Amino acid sequence: MIRVWATVIKYHNGFATLYIEKNRSCINCISCTENNKNRFKKNTSKNLYIIEVYSYQALAPKQQIQIGLSKSSMLITALLIYLTPLMSLLLSGILFQIFLKTDLAAIIGVLLGGISGFLLTKWLSVLLMQSPSFQPVIIYSSILSRSLKLSIKN
Repeated sequence: MIRVWATVIKYHNGFATLYIEKNRSCINCISCTENNKNRFKKNTSKNLYIIEVYSYQALAPKQQIQIGLSKSSMLITALLIYLTPLMSLLLSGILFQIFLKTDLAAIIGVLLGGISGFLLTKWLSVLLMQSPSFQPVIIYSSILSRSLKLSIKN
């Protein structure tokens, strides 16, 4: 499971709005930005993201929580991003070459296959985002200091 710390901005009707600072080692990582592009609601700065996560327990603003995403969903997403356009590009180029038997047809087939591969990837990513296994989950939430009451007896 891939884990990251987040801070609660607000909690309303079972959904917590969180902000996450991007890990310094992931700033230039292409797969990190591509895999998480659809998941983030908006990018407020270069290294800060705001997301919404379902929470069964009430959370308070400025509370630190740890959210996670399964590695299998990240692998499936990476395969979807890289292999779907490549396979459609190759398959359409081969089919156009076989049936129309000209190089120009193969070039047009490759172009159409590349475009359709990216559109297919976008459509599949929207379908996968609705699946619960592709949603981040809250793993750990810290206890707020104001909710703790200590009594010292002498």
